[in-house]
Amino acid sequence: MERMREEGPCLIGFDLGWTLIDNPGRVAAYLAYLRARDLPLPSREQVERAFHLVDKRFMREFPGVLGRHPSTWLPWYLGMVNEELGLHIDMTQQLRDLAGLRIDWELYPWTLPTLEELRRRGYPLVLVSNWGPDGRALVERLGLAHYFRRIYISAEWGIEKPDPRLFRRVLLDAGVAGAGFLYVGDNYYDDVVGARSVGAKAVLLNRFDRLGVEEVNDCLVIHDLRQLLDLLPAPQGSASDAPAPEAGQREAG
Repeated sequence: MERMREEGPCLIGFDLGWTLIDNPGRVAAYLAYLRARDLPLPSREQVERAFHLVDKRFMREFPGVLGRHPSTWLPWYLGMVNEELGLHIDMTQQLRDLAGLRIDWELYPWTLPTLEELRRRGYPLVLVSNWGPDGRALVERLGLAHYFRRIYISAEWGIEKPDPRLFRRVLLDAGVAGAGFLYVGDNYYDDVVGARSVGAKAVLLNRFDRLGVEEVNDCLVIHDLRQLLDLLPAPQGSASDAPAPEAGQREAG
């Protein structure tokens, strides 16, 4: 994969869910439900791909919905997963069986090696995520907080990507122009569109190559975060890798 031809970014930002962290428990719970009910059992990869395709459809057609309480979208979402797998299931029973489904977020295998290498190269990093009030605690619990100079959780600011105000806040705090900011995320419509709205560059992470994002043809797509390391120019300087202290929460302008 060809390196970025321009000068390296002054600041690199990351999304959180499906970019740095995964929720493998949902696939395991879905498969366990099928086994318990003696229903046709697809492979784990087939179920992962079905969830991926439904995630991408929601991102494309129903923006913001997955950020709401699951009670408002889970029946709809599971029905789409079932349809992707060609399964005709009693939804009332399925929802009852999966009602207590717990979301346990875990780091992708690529997360720490990539962040460590970027920090070693001297790139300042920030996290910008559409997440609820528990977002910052989750980042700290997973051991990610110390990699980032600043952490921006949408619930703390009252605005969400792709609103350019959130990205402008990031640039203002960092003292960086849009052209010097590179943002990486898994949602074209929130992450790529939002970053570009302030003049930043963006890379789309899509685990299954082009699956589910076939309509996207105007940005760089990678399937493993470690590919980012091959895209960036060789480091020219030795910027400090120590995260700067975070400012207190303020209202975004």
